[in-house]
Amino acid sequence: MDLGGQHTWFNCDEFDLPTYKSISCNTEKCRKYNGYDCMNCALLIPVPPRCINDGCAVTWINLQSPEPFPFSCSDLLDNLASGTKGMIGLVNTTTSLPAHMSSQFNLPHKFALCLPSSPIHGHMFVGGGPYIFPPYYKNIAKKLITTKLVSYPVDTDKIYIITDPYDEYFVDIKSINIDQKLVPLNASLLSINKDGFGGFSSQEDERVDGPLDMCFNATDIPKSKTGPAVPHIDIGFAGGKNECRLYGANSMLSVNEEVLCLAFVDGGKFPRTSVVIGAHQLENYLIEFDLVSSKVGTSSSLLTRNATCSQSRVL
Repeated sequence: MDLGGQHTWFNCDEFDLPTYKSISCNTEKCRKYNGYDCMNCALLIPVPPRCINDGCAVTWINLQSPEPFPFSCSDLLDNLASGTKGMIGLVNTTTSLPAHMSSQFNLPHKFALCLPSSPIHGHMFVGGGPYIFPPYYKNIAKKLITTKLVSYPVDTDKIYIITDPYDEYFVDIKSINIDQKLVPLNASLLSINKDGFGGFSSQEDERVDGPLDMCFNATDIPKSKTGPAVPHIDIGFAGGKNECRLYGANSMLSVNEEVLCLAFVDGGKFPRTSVVIGAHQLENYLIEFDLVSSKVGTSSSLLTRNATCSQSRVL
């Protein structure tokens, strides 16, 4: 799943697709899906799966149209988790899979994710709650910490090349506290400026990938039901008094039995987004994107309720 992905795609060569039908370029449907060119398969090495000349090109893949759920064909699986067959695009557009499902089945335009910390399955919900994870039998939807989604201020046509941040999910935050102590930083970096820089975003396909600069002897750190017993991190959302708390399970990463590292990497000197919360920080939290009211809601860690995203959901 990709919160910043515009299209659902997979390696089409691995499946029998009786409804396979390419969308032609230079059509209204192609423009609707941000198609930017006509496919010329001879220019691509290797040739993408089921490449069709003059098909609608989205990034570097062919867009197909088995109604009501269009998808793209690609074999770009090298950097994804083992066993992955493709990606579900969850970006905030009318062409995303949740938007199509909401329209097709007359559901509220909202979806929620619950990412597991283990290889066992997690959960994706379309249309809203209730969200119940035993042994906690209360509806988590009633206990979400909410904040408004922030519109990206830059015109899509000026920034669209291969990925388009305009329709991704951003929020404004007002503070970051560690162990109830305010982190001194330039508060202006926590909001998106007129040029599209700054702000706070989440990307569940972003894994910790880079040098981990701050590591500790794991044997010196006690364990708790919320992971390593380290100072918690509170993220204060703009527009309210609510804070989302990250515990050791989400702020620390186990390298081996003897080494624990702080699970954050330096984004560089000039990142487009100041803070990106990745998959590790989202594990065992229920995150709901309500696109009707333009809000995002997050639960407290399910670990505090002796539950996880890996557990079977009660319907």
